Amino acid sequence: MALLRWRLWLVVLTGGVVLALAAAAIINPQLTRYVESQAFRDELDRQTSKGLHFQGQYKAIQRTGLLTARTEGFTGSDGVKAIKAISTGEVDAKFNPLGILLRRWQLDYVRIPSGTVEIQTYEPKPENKPPKPWYAVFLPDRVYLKEVTCDVADVTWQLRGRKAGFFKTRLMLTPHGRDFDYWASGGTMKTGMVPDLALRQVHLLVTKEFLTLYELELAPNLESEGIPVDPWIPETWASLFRGAASGDVLWNGSDMRLESSSGRGAFRIEGGRVAGAPFLNEAAVLTGKKSIEEIKLNRCALEFEWKYPRAEIKQIDIEAEGAFSIQGSARIDDQNLTGSVQFGVTRKYLEWLPRAEEIFAREKDGYLWTTVKLAGSVRSPREDLSPRVAALLKKSPGTAVGIFFRKVGDWFENALGGK
Repeated sequence: MALLRWRLWLVVLTGGVVLALAAAAIINPQLTRYVESQAFRDELDRQTSKGLHFQGQYKAIQRTGLLTARTEGFTGSDGVKAIKAISTGEVDAKFNPLGILLRRWQLDYVRIPSGTVEIQTYEPKPENKPPKPWYAVFLPDRVYLKEVTCDVADVTWQLRGRKAGFFKTRLMLTPHGRDFDYWASGGTMKTGMVPDLALRQVHLLVTKEFLTLYELELAPNLESEGIPVDPWIPETWASLFRGAASGDVLWNGSDMRLESSSGRGAFRIEGGRVAGAPFLNEAAVLTGKKSIEEIKLNRCALEFEWKYPRAEIKQIDIEAEGAFSIQGSARIDDQNLTGSVQFGVTRKYLEWLPRAEEIFAREKDGYLWTTVKLAGSVRSPREDLSPRVAALLKKSPGTAVGIFFRKVGDWFENALGGK
């Protein structure tokens, strides 16, 4: 009897396998056609866009296995939550049908050779959701990505008006509730505020309220050589300054926000040049020396410390040999500027100013020196040298008239295309 029962189960099992294979042979080609169809792609676009809260679009999809598929690429834009935009090349993914039991479209893995992700903090906003049919309680209601890996990724965000982030890094995303943990290793961290730094590893979380930095490990040698100064200065000045910065920076903070940071550092600029700056053009007209319209900085160095919102700039040492030298320090306290610098000018650049020794009273190292007090704010700095020069010119009307006519002549030269 036991043998008969065993044979009966074997027949049933064999029959079930045969029926399953026959069904697969009939259904599989149809399933492939559907997965690779435009209709499936449109539905996947809708579900992914709804789940990740942006406008997403897949390129052509190819089925590669029973539960796996590949697309030529994916783009997402206009994100309103953590992911603002995304762009990838080829993508491989594996679908897990068991996720339907948990009411989600689950992908066990998503593998991307290369791509870019722009992230952001965001404010929660109420969502207008249309009423659902009664049977919606049995259908998946979100996309669940169990693991996303990208071999070469750029993860970027906006930091004080500039593009910052981790570039050419290996990225992995894992779920954190309805948000994601970001894990990255290798590549370069760029902020536009400090020199580019080699990235060892980082772990951060972006939610509706915070960008939380759990771990950040940079290459132990933070010393940088030959960094172009362009990214360090306001964009409107970038075309005026040239040079290569070297130095070191020590940054302390609970996250990547400047508001929670402190640190210290020093840097110098090699091969510094300034040309085309309005203040140099004014100086050229004022002194009658065209050579000052473009200057070469023989020395340009300083040290700094900060604990937001206070910063101190120390050991300022700037010299354009044969023209001027600046030495001193300054302090910024919640955007308010104070400080004192020693300003030295060679005699040939003071020939235009009568009785210059009343202001530039000390002579040393080939320069005539005066003390300049700094005040105002970072956005609207003030100094006390200009009022003193203006007061001195009032005592010499002829000099003031000469300066006026030089300015008029310079204006006509510009207007007639002489420059």
